[in-house]
Amino acid sequence: MNMKHWLSIVLLISSLNCNLCDKRLERLVSDPDENRTPCEMIESRNFKCDTHWAKTADGYIIAIHRVINPILKAAKKPTIRPVVVQHGLIGSTLHWVIGRNLPYLLANYGYDVWMPNSRGNQFSQNHTFLDPEKDSDFWKFSFDEMIIYDSPAVIDYILRKTGYKKLDWIGVSQGAMIMFGLLAEKPEYSAKINLFYGLAPAVFLGNMASQLKSIAKVPGLLKIATLIKAEFAIPRSVLDPVVDQFCGELGGRNICQSVFEFLIGKNPNALNSSRLLVYIKQGINPTSFWNLVHYGSSAATGKFAKFDYGWLENLARYGSINPPEYKLSAINLKNIVIMSSDNDILVSPKDVQILKKAVKVPIIEYRVKDKNFTHGDFCIASNVYEMVNVHIVRHLRQSS
Repeated sequence: MNMKHWLSIVLLISSLNCNLCDKRLERLVSDPDENRTPCEMIESRNFKCDTHWAKTADGYIIAIHRVINPILKAAKKPTIRPVVVQHGLIGSTLHWVIGRNLPYLLANYGYDVWMPNSRGNQFSQNHTFLDPEKDSDFWKFSFDEMIIYDSPAVIDYILRKTGYKKLDWIGVSQGAMIMFGLLAEKPEYSAKINLFYGLAPAVFLGNMASQLKSIAKVPGLLKIATLIKAEFAIPRSVLDPVVDQFCGELGGRNICQSVFEFLIGKNPNALNSSRLLVYIKQGINPTSFWNLVHYGSSAATGKFAKFDYGWLENLARYGSINPPEYKLSAINLKNIVIMSSDNDILVSPKDVQILKKAVKVPIIEYRVKDKNFTHGDFCIASNVYEMVNVHIVRHLRQSS
């Protein structure tokens, strides 16, 4: 064997060793965003972050993260007005700040950005007298309470803190749904909203394409789940080792990506797969079992109704054996924009049209041009800026 052949073998072995080293290093060096808090995430992007607390009428204490543009603050320039950016189901402020996200864009345009955390997630597990670790009553809530208690408390706190009379509300999925519910239950709050922008509004779910709907229709499952007065959560101490073990390798990463896409929809061209571990670790936030049950009921019945406690308690609470539907016809806010997508497996275009018909005031609907755009893309898609965010800014500026 001549020197040329020996040299080829040495180079091949070196190449294999380097590839193995690269894989080991890839597993050892994690993305710092995997473990950052919301404020750490925000400050790593050169913005400032404040945490505020709004107390609800039923004693829950809601954490609100505020994004501050340090350049505007240093120049002592006033913000345009406060904008609330509200996350979706099993979400938190983290959903908004892990990528090329909306809050940073809005802060750069001069808006005062506030991001509330719905009751029960890891940042809003405080109460004036209930202990979430000891009192099961803490977890006896669904999105009804977010509508009736959380959103009014957040709005009133922000307006009181800033001195403005109105704010803008941008909500994704559940974050849009709770505003539709609030405006239906308490139409007087329309006087405090300048623009309501709903992204993939999870109001009606009867036509969802996700297999999660089949689970919700299993006979008796929702009634059994209603008995669970507890937190729904996957502790990071359990989640992280599993994700690190199975999602770090190439084959495992593909499996994890498939599970991820099963839950929020598939759009491989817009998913930054190198950030998959960040999305999984930071994307699954606590809520209550009752909230999931309520969603299951919405998917099974196709109605936007209040929580179903069973006919006996329904009769005591509502005066009827079935839970009443939210009266969307009572909404009187005339500045509502919704954005939907054809490939959304959770909020289908059919359900968006049902929503538009139920609300009697005119609604502007914008359909995302990317035909593969799906539910989770409204927060994390690589093309979210051109598909979604620029349109939000345009509507905000037109509403000034």
